[in-house]
Amino acid sequence: YILEDGDTIDDPFNVTVSENIKYDKGTGDAEPTGHIFGNLKEIRWDDDPVPTITISNDDFEDFKDDQNNLTVFVLGEYYNESQADPNQRHRWAWKTVTITKPNNPPVAVPWVAVEGKWEWFNLSQENDVTFIVESGNEITLIFDASRSWDPDEDAVTEWRWDLNEDGTFGGVGESGQNLSRTLTEGKTYNLGLMVGDSRDKYSTILNFKIRIQSPERLPDLIVEEITYENMNKNKENYEVGDVLILRPKIKNDGENDTTASFKAFIEYSRDNGQTWSQLTVVTVDKVIKSGQFELISYNWDTGSFSHGQYRIRVTADHENVIREEDETNNHLMTNLIPLEEKTGSGSVELSFEYVIPDKTKIKVNEPINVNISVKNDGDGEANYVDIHFDIGGVDVYFLSIDLIAAGANATLTFPFTGDAPGTFVLGFRIKDDGLWVGERSTTSIVVEKETVGPGNGGGNDDIDEEDDSGFLPGFEIAGTLGAVTAGALLFLRKRR
Repeated sequence: YILEDGDTIDDPFNVTVSENIKYDKGTGDAEPTGHIFGNLKEIRWDDDPVPTITISNDDFEDFKDDQNNLTVFVLGEYYNESQADPNQRHRWAWKTVTITKPNNPPVAVPWVAVEGKWEWFNLSQENDVTFIVESGNEITLIFDASRSWDPDEDAVTEWRWDLNEDGTFGGVGESGQNLSRTLTEGKTYNLGLMVGDSRDKYSTILNFKIRIQSPERLPDLIVEEITYENMNKNKENYEVGDVLILRPKIKNDGENDTTASFKAFIEYSRDNGQTWSQLTVVTVDKVIKSGQFELISYNWDTGSFSHGQYRIRVTADHENVIREEDETNNHLMTNLIPLEEKTGSGSVELSFEYVIPDKTKIKVNEPINVNISVKNDGDGEANYVDIHFDIGGVDVYFLSIDLIAAGANATLTFPFTGDAPGTFVLGFRIKDDGLWVGERSTTSIVVEKETVGPGNGGGNDDIDEEDDSGFLPGFEIAGTLGAVTAGALLFLRKRR
């Protein structure tokens, strides 16, 4: 025989023949071949010793009875030559064995993800998961149990959740493979899952924790607006010498209060925001609550400034002392503020008195100076005048003059060296208060190249400047600086 009646075999159902079936009706031993039948499905063996017979799950499901049992007939066939009657020599012996399929419980495997993100966490392996609310104070999670399984390959047919923390599994709205729940920040939820299979076997309860945390609440300082007015209430315009009252409004647009003092930088620009210079620094000591603002004030005395177009920029927490939600939105600048000349201060009329080079014809790499005189024919002072130098219309650099009094002039020297032969047109223009004044003044410089002759000494012969047969034809440079070396002592001043 192989099994005792009622034996239970684990999946797969390995039935091991531990001894041959013997049925002796006379003398001699029987060495049978064997057959196994399961409701007429035949499994045959002919070897000795008899191998292991495997009954598959499919066979079990196909041939089991109403009690979920499978009956197997084990038959032994032998031939006994000791029987006198040939009809008695061929004999059969059999054994009936009942096999019951194991009924192990299924395994609950819950997963969870934030709705819309789908980064899943396996709660059977990581049963304490934290999520951070990104906006508002709630978060919606998706719970999935579709990967629960059964070791007996039975179908998982029930998914019972406890998502209400009441210890009840499969209550109203708590059954199904996939469920969603909206959870509130600042809480820890103790939840669970239990699953059942097609043979009414249920898993153990798998408990897990979901923690919902608030995001880090930070302040966010912005300069909401900058208002300004003339301290002289009777004036609608702004003139040099007036005092402008600047009132920046700094708002905390974040979700938490400021916790430390910070500095607000107030700066000005005379070139439409290309460069900035500091006016003052204001320390804000007050706590600015979320959604609230603080007005600061500064009196800008323009007496030491020249007339022109100005912009004011205010930067809150310029030194980044306070950690904020956004560290890039801390500044704001005004529109252009026209600062006019003081009434009665006179007008400025600037022009070139002369533009004279040391030489107009030079050799390659020979340095010269171009001497410039700028005169003021007006009856007012000219402050911070820029003289721009160009070659062929391409701007090279500029020099600055702090002051040209009424009726006076100022002189400058521009160095020039040509490192290639040709004719170079040098241009000069005046810029006052960001505006070009008058016409461009030009002068031409011819740069000549020496040629190599046989000479008595085998070297370069001196070339007579009157004999131009050794020079290339002159040409005008327009739009390129590749053949020019222009050096200058640039005056670095604090420009206002």
